Amino acid sequence: MEPYRVRIKGNSTIIEESGQGFRVRVYKNRTGSAEISFVEATLYREEAMLVQYGRFTFEAIGTDDRPLNNGIDIDEFRATVDFFFRSLLDTDFYIISIPELSCLYGISRILPV
Repeated sequence: MEPYRVRIKGNSTIIEESGQGFRVRVYKNRTGSAEISFVEATLYREEAMLVQYGRFTFEAIGTDDRPLNNGIDIDEFRATVDFFFRSLLDTDFYIISIPELSCLYGISRILPV
């Protein structure tokens, strides 16, 4: 696996892995749009129990920063989301979901662990 490049652009984070074919734009507390490839994830923190701490939307984008609606490898997408939480936020307390509005919804209803 190639190392990821991470940069901040406006109110989002862009994550890119060389050779991946797409980049991932991350927004906090924003809902994805219909007819693009995106997943949502809920971040939890540990108190006496796990408590919801934030929501993130991950959009697949091209090199021109425009959202993509096809040609996305779901395993590569998942690996990028995992990188965001495990490496950048240093946590394993998150759940990923594919909303019905996402172009990825028909590919997989449940992402493998």
